[in-house]
Amino acid sequence: MAVRGLLVNEAGAVLVLRPRMRTADDDRWYRLPGGLVAEGELLHDSLVRHIREQTGLPLNPKAARIRAADWTPASPHGPAGTTHLYSFTAAVPAAFTVVPSDAFDHATWATVTDLDRLCAPSQAPQVKAALKAVRDNTFIELRADGRISP
Repeated sequence: MAVRGLLVNEAGAVLVLRPRMRTADDDRWYRLPGGLVAEGELLHDSLVRHIREQTGLPLNPKAARIRAADWTPASPHGPAGTTHLYSFTAAVPAAFTVVPSDAFDHATWATVTDLDRLCAPSQAPQVKAALKAVRDNTFIELRADGRISP
């Protein structure tokens, strides 16, 4: 199981990170901060840990709200799994400078229009849908076939 953080600053931009280790297929794509949940770790705590490790942002796990679940069915390429996507209700000050960890070579605040350019084609619509869920104060399911269920 994995968690991802949808961190939005006061200007409405989303924090995305570019991994240092990339393959030819994902050479330029950024992603949301997050990672795998350790055995026995609470989802909220895992996300706060990953965000702190990857960005230096000190976040309160009680401020996190689940906004989306991205379920991946089992395939020849890997097992089934769920990624829980959380948002944080406390806005990050626009002036906060993110210092990415050694696992990332760049961090940036992306506007909604930037997401298509910075994120993988399969991820940009999901991040936009999650942002809409935050605005609408709802929950959504991101399906493996690209559909989004309210």
